[in-house]
Amino acid sequence: MAEQTGDKQYQVKISGPGVNVDTMTDGPTARALMAIIMSGSTEPPTMVPTAGPQQTMTLREFVDSSGAKNTPAQILAIAEFVRTTERKDEFTHDDIGSKFGLAGLTPPANLARDFQTAADHGWIAEDPRALGHFFITTKGHEALRGKFE
Repeated sequence: MAEQTGDKQYQVKISGPGVNVDTMTDGPTARALMAIIMSGSTEPPTMVPTAGPQQTMTLREFVDSSGAKNTPAQILAIAEFVRTTERKDEFTHDDIGSKFGLAGLTPPANLARDFQTAADHGWIAEDPRALGHFFITTKGHEALRGKFE
């Protein structure tokens, strides 16, 4: 990908057996493509928290747009926001718990229980190599894409 000067457009070239793509795209799309390529994941990004060019969605807008109605779903939505805006693939109770107030949401009375409920749904899982650190599962990405329906 080569940046063009001035208009913040990025050249994207992908070639291989039977494929030859050469196109220009905006910064957020180029970053999303780089994330897929660098991670080796076959999953597209779940959601990109942007409301438009040069404008970032607030945490509250992101949680509301995700369809998260209860605390475990809000935990997942906040984790996705953290993942995409802070580029953190893993998160802790503190990372997420501190964001409820920032989003104007009522902080959970029992964050550990609500994390466990999100894990019981299969939306998040604890990293066995780093206890206390969680990541969003494939099922969690599916729940976000489907807006928890």
